[in-house]
Amino acid sequence: MKATKPILAAAAAIAAAVLSVLPAAVCAAEASRRPNILFVFTDDHASHAISAYGSKINQTSNIDRLAREGMLFRNCFVTNSICAPSRAVIQTGKHSHVNGVIDNAVEFDTSQQTFPKLLQQAGYQTAIVGKWHLKAEPTGFDHWKVLIGQGTYYNPRFRTPEGLVTQTGYTTDIITDLALEWLDKGRDPSKPFMLMYQHKAPHREWLPGPDHLSMYDGVEIPEPPTLFDDYAGRTSAAKWATMTIRRHLNDLDLKLVLPGYLNEDQRQQIEAAYGPENEAMKKADLKGDDLVRWKYQRYIKDYLRSIASVDDNLGRVLDYLDRSGLAENTVVIYNSDQGFYLGDHGWFDKRWMYEESLRMPLVVRWPGVTKPGSENRDLVQNLDFAETFLDMAGAPVPGDMQGRSLVPLLEGKTPDDWRKSIYYQYYEFPGWHDVPRHYGVRTDRYKLVHYYNIGEWELFDLENDPDELKSVYDDPQHAGVVTELKAELDRLRKLYKADEFQEPPAPPVPANVELEMVLHYEPTALDDNTIADASGKGHHGKRQDVDVVDLAEPAGGRALKFSGNGAVALRPSPESLDPTYRPLTVGAWCKPESPDGVIVAHGNQVFGYSLYLKDRVPHFAVRLSGLLLEVCGHEPIDLDEWVHLAATIDPEGHLRLFAGAQEAGRLDEGHFVTQPPRDGFNVGADLGGGIGEYDTPLHFRGLIRDVRLYWGVLDDLQPWSSPDASQRGYSSAVDPCGSWIVAPGGKPVLRYMTRNRVAGKLTANSVCCLHPVSTPSGEVVTAFAPEDHRHHRGVFLAWYKMTGDQVADFWGWGEFAPTEGRVIENRSLATEGKRDEAELRVRNEWLVDASPMVQEHLDATIRQQGPANVIDLRYELEPTADAVIDQAAFGGFCVRLRKDGEVTFTGPEGPVSLPWPHYLKPETDWPAADWYDLSVKLAGGKTVGVSVLDHPGNPPTAWHNLANLAMINPCIAAAGPVALKKGEPLVLRYRLVVHDGPAPVELLKTLSAQWRQE
Repeated sequence: MKATKPILAAAAAIAAAVLSVLPAAVCAAEASRRPNILFVFTDDHASHAISAYGSKINQTSNIDRLAREGMLFRNCFVTNSICAPSRAVIQTGKHSHVNGVIDNAVEFDTSQQTFPKLLQQAGYQTAIVGKWHLKAEPTGFDHWKVLIGQGTYYNPRFRTPEGLVTQTGYTTDIITDLALEWLDKGRDPSKPFMLMYQHKAPHREWLPGPDHLSMYDGVEIPEPPTLFDDYAGRTSAAKWATMTIRRHLNDLDLKLVLPGYLNEDQRQQIEAAYGPENEAMKKADLKGDDLVRWKYQRYIKDYLRSIASVDDNLGRVLDYLDRSGLAENTVVIYNSDQGFYLGDHGWFDKRWMYEESLRMPLVVRWPGVTKPGSENRDLVQNLDFAETFLDMAGAPVPGDMQGRSLVPLLEGKTPDDWRKSIYYQYYEFPGWHDVPRHYGVRTDRYKLVHYYNIGEWELFDLENDPDELKSVYDDPQHAGVVTELKAELDRLRKLYKADEFQEPPAPPVPANVELEMVLHYEPTALDDNTIADASGKGHHGKRQDVDVVDLAEPAGGRALKFSGNGAVALRPSPESLDPTYRPLTVGAWCKPESPDGVIVAHGNQVFGYSLYLKDRVPHFAVRLSGLLLEVCGHEPIDLDEWVHLAATIDPEGHLRLFAGAQEAGRLDEGHFVTQPPRDGFNVGADLGGGIGEYDTPLHFRGLIRDVRLYWGVLDDLQPWSSPDASQRGYSSAVDPCGSWIVAPGGKPVLRYMTRNRVAGKLTANSVCCLHPVSTPSGEVVTAFAPEDHRHHRGVFLAWYKMTGDQVADFWGWGEFAPTEGRVIENRSLATEGKRDEAELRVRNEWLVDASPMVQEHLDATIRQQGPANVIDLRYELEPTADAVIDQAAFGGFCVRLRKDGEVTFTGPEGPVSLPWPHYLKPETDWPAADWYDLSVKLAGGKTVGVSVLDHPGNPPTAWHNLANLAMINPCIAAAGPVALKKGEPLVLRYRLVVHDGPAPVELLKTLSAQWRQE
């Protein structure tokens, strides 16, 4: 939101300048000629639930009446399909990133320019009744009485200038009563008026009024053709949404329970309406698609019942306008804040740029101006409403508003320069229903959508695929359309200044989350009751009525002793433990004395996860937006026996439960935690409240030790779950990008990457590198593909101008070395963990236009020695045919370090103060040396680094680099080109010393001397 303040300030200045030309007063005669404006606004009313728009499931006679007597807009679209942002756009005539309300969490800045304020200055009397939903008190209104937040369907509470007021009855009826009361008795008849008459309905939970409870009983509403959509043919985004009819309607939505705001008479009436059908459903014990169909019928009938009340009440208002004589000079606009899914794609809710939520109903009756029964098909948006209201009133439209007046369209005169495309952007992620951030452009035929946080695109041909079931983004036949629409999208983003807005940080892409230990509790008895976090991340817990005891088993050590009334608590939950959209591994060793108890819990009944025992059976529960996802173990465990329990959420959202190293249960239809838990991380109890199906806090009784939490999935649980700690050694783990080596203490040492985490070209259009590489404390020292040098990636080999049967460059310096056709392809990747060391074996092929040019074998040995992880690397490179490497810049071993601290280089002679070398200037190369070290002093004062040791058997080496790179780059040095012979592999050996603290000079001397003696 930082970028909006200057924009708003500039807007206010422009508005003041424009309004300074208005006369101080408007004569009564002029006022009488200007139309009154009645804006009828609903919440979540989809166009395809209006009979004037061709609804096949309901009739809306009074909205249809407006359409017969006015103009129906066929192509009205929202700018950001969610409640508060849509309302803020209407108030300001500016996109969300300019007015500041990008999601439902942001409070509207009422000091900014709005159309009601401008109408007031133009002599209009303004009022709003009903749903406001912009958090701050309304401004720019002579009269206001608005619901608190979303409001309730019965017995609503209103905010007024005098304070809070509660009224009894059905909210849709009450809001209409308030509108009619103001029209009849509250306004000044000498002034034209703007009344915003705004309903809660048909927003979730779709509770019908007393007059419509039995409507549609005995009627089967037709199902949408995409009710059972499998989301194939589109990006990965759709499958993660938590808004399905199948899984995400709750008991309140389905009227299996009723809200607490009802009085007794209302409750009895509603229970009588729903009770028999609820009982019949329970007795039928519906499953699978049959249950989905029942849920759909319940949902859609309640939704349509809520709309029926809105339509009836609109009729009351239209009748009043006729009786009072106001109709002939009152513009009546019917609109909703966005569209909605009526089972389309198996969903409810909105948010997406897909048609059902993007479209808004817009019907306008303007007697004497708009032709009755007319339709308009131009592309219009809620961005245009403020300008339209001002234009209707004869008030000037400030130049900083971003839409256009619809008045010419209402007059049947579309300007020649009317827009041919619309811009959309959705921001609320993480948030309810888990729709990723995206922006896009829509024309009359095509729609291009960019899910920019996950690097995925969709293109839909709306003429041939109106249901948007198959993206043609990757279809070569549509390449030209993609190019044109990307250019148009760039134009719109510049036009609306979208790139000037600084968005809040986005959660990680699950597939990109790297394995990292973030919490490790091994008990120690400290006087202040602190349980130190051995992961090095500082997530220390506090013991509350928990003892620390010495063990003779398993393999000695200490454990936490829980007596059934205590816990280890980390509260509040720090941002660094936020599990939002992260694959994770959590677990511990435990020796339970009772059949029920929480081992680990993080969060509460809205968002969080919990590992617990119930009747001796292990359970793993995840909460997202209150929805419980749970996997249960197959068998009960023994009491008074040690058992290792762990659970994972993998990058696909699958939940898995383990007892020992064996899978004890899984749930493939799982999900991530999708928002930060509001309660802390606890061991031995759920202090946040009700994550699983149990009564909180469900204290654990017994012993717990070795509690760990990882980001990412620790696939090999055997070392952690081994009863004998002395047998624990190195292990491996696999993620979608490669394989990890994990130290005996559980901290990742390195990963060999076989594919990129995100779309984009790297060296030779491949990855094949070591990253991340970490110190013994778990601090990552390497960097991956930074923006300044996209070809660099952790630890890798690089080659320049290799010639033979082909010509190839496996370096990748942008325009100096195009990557097309150059691929380093992984053929095999194997890891082996031993007690004291680990081994990594990689086989790659270097290809040019799909033809092999070089076979690469990499064998690595990993061990810890003192304050460092020592990694010995042996590369064997064999060309498939004789080849020559150009002498200008030879093949090199590249180690790219992080640059977020104070960087220092050290050599055998001490700190390096030589001029920065350059790969094209051999005279500035650093002197030949056995090793060089690069260290980084981080912001917190900690120093980490990596040393590179050059093996004496390697060809002569020159150490060089560019000044702006935190990198060590020993390259092969020779007087001329280097010849590679088929059948005669080139062997290169290097040793990495990845250390905590400054350069371990004595250790480097020892390791270097060992190599020279081989």
